[in-house]
Amino acid sequence: MIRSGIALLGGISGVTTHSRRRSPAIAAITAIAVLSSGTSCDNAPVTDATNPVASVVLAPDFVAISVSATAQLEATLRNTAGNIITGQEVKWASSDRTVATVSSSGLVTAVAVGAAVITATSGGRSGRASVTVVAVDHVVVTPSVASVASGSRQPFTVTSYDANDKVLPTRAVSWASSNTSVATVDASGVATGVAAGLATIAATVDEKTGSATLEVITTDASCSLVDGTSARSTSPLAKPGYLQPTREPDFGTTITRVTGDPGTPIPVVGGTWGTVTRQNYSKDPAWSADGKLIVLKYTSNAFGSAYLFLDGDTYQPLFARTPPGVEKRWHPTLPDVMVIVTSTGGVIYWNARTNVSTTKFSVSGYSNGNMGPYEGNVSYDGKYAVVNATRNSDGEAVAYVVDIDAGTKYPDIDLAAQGISNLDWISISALGGYVVSLSTVNGSPAAVKVFTKTGSVVQTWTDFRVGHLDLGVDQAGNEVMFTAPGSGTYAKRYIIRRLADGVITPLTPPVTYNHHVSTRNYLRRGWAYAVTNDITGGPLDQTVYAIKLDTSGVVERLARHRSTVIDYDSSPFAVPSPDGRRVLFDSNWGAASGRPVQTYVADTRQVCPNGLPP
Repeated sequence: MIRSGIALLGGISGVTTHSRRRSPAIAAITAIAVLSSGTSCDNAPVTDATNPVASVVLAPDFVAISVSATAQLEATLRNTAGNIITGQEVKWASSDRTVATVSSSGLVTAVAVGAAVITATSGGRSGRASVTVVAVDHVVVTPSVASVASGSRQPFTVTSYDANDKVLPTRAVSWASSNTSVATVDASGVATGVAAGLATIAATVDEKTGSATLEVITTDASCSLVDGTSARSTSPLAKPGYLQPTREPDFGTTITRVTGDPGTPIPVVGGTWGTVTRQNYSKDPAWSADGKLIVLKYTSNAFGSAYLFLDGDTYQPLFARTPPGVEKRWHPTLPDVMVIVTSTGGVIYWNARTNVSTTKFSVSGYSNGNMGPYEGNVSYDGKYAVVNATRNSDGEAVAYVVDIDAGTKYPDIDLAAQGISNLDWISISALGGYVVSLSTVNGSPAAVKVFTKTGSVVQTWTDFRVGHLDLGVDQAGNEVMFTAPGSGTYAKRYIIRRLADGVITPLTPPVTYNHHVSTRNYLRRGWAYAVTNDITGGPLDQTVYAIKLDTSGVVERLARHRSTVIDYDSSPFAVPSPDGRRVLFDSNWGAASGRPVQTYVADTRQVCPNGLPP
């Protein structure tokens, strides 16, 4: 957005140079339990290759994983004074490489069921960690039963258990559908409805299979959403009461206000509602992967930086909690899980319900880590994210792609060397094929630069200046940028631009300027959502709508947001649910003072009971 305003030496497996300062606490979820280390001392690290090593400590010191899974071990070196030592060589070894191997960086890979001891040695001192490789006894697919409209998508997740019902980290999963003419399923567990009927969605881990039942229903031909960009009068509508569903008079959808009046008690959670309580931003997903949680960002109330979590079905408050790390996004396929970038450039998972964090990727030598900043996202399958950070060795601003599942990173993209300054944001694309930045490029403001994950330049676009945009997938399956340029040939027209070659497809006539957009509808690919607030009397002014990403010109009109924009907090940001059937938006409902700003949900399920058109 352009703004104004992570005999025991059976053979040496690798050598590394230890250069990472320990963080104050290390936490890792293993197959058996949550493991955590103690805290490090406050002494500054000592970088001295001649400094004697007094101790080597591994964390975690016990890991239980299934075959083919990995676990990252960290070695902390200290001298006789207890100071952390850096710059020393560390040799890693496994007592039984037929059970588990270890890399030069301490990454353990499970090979076969059994037990092994991993040893890290430096300066004649050693530390050890025990590794148990266990067998998967059974797997469970969630949800166990689901229904979806033809053309729509349903994510499934799998959990692996040992014989004692202890959760194991799941790595390699093989997905299959019993009837691909009814539903297909991709490698990440997202099923797509094809035709009416029943299909069994199966997940296999280490030769153990679990399954779920998916019913595919045909979209009701009577789905009566208002279509098009022609002018339409605005009917009066009194502000809905808290949790009181109201029919939207112009478009037939249902509007529900999901935040209360300022100063009134917040049910269950406690405290009172603030004058501004809304979602964070259009590109920041509000719904969890299964739609069962909604997150709102407190901006003016007694809870400070805490987030408020609502029930995704009833909209009742459930709890308020402050996530760890720097920037957070809901995982697109794992229910309850947020993907979080840390200040040191790592990535963690945080379960909002259980308040438990799991390190997925850690790295040394970086600071000021963020996801974007502000507007970066993870790929639709949750596998990739881009971290923007400062490289400590030279102070340069860089970005790099993290493979969250593998716990590895791609090479740094040196932003200055690429002519990038005044970085607005940088992100992975929807399907994970590209890295996209919005910034000044070689002096051209509001320019888009597209890279491969390894940092090779694909395209640089300085021809049409853009501000608010999001990254999605068009109806043909291409990765695209969705936006409305501010000037030039396509001024005020929504367009998509293919990331592979820059080809532009105009979608609408000139209908907007001050707009916000979102493609967080992971399961309804080929569509994008937007809101307009600046063309008084125009056909899409004060409207929340969805645009089909092809040449059909279809624009589904969902609600009037009725907000009077006086500042950033009163700007209407609209973000869809993963299936696109509901849209969360904020509004001051025409209050002249611009306050209070409250949150609403526009729901299409009453007018399209069997799902939205594909």
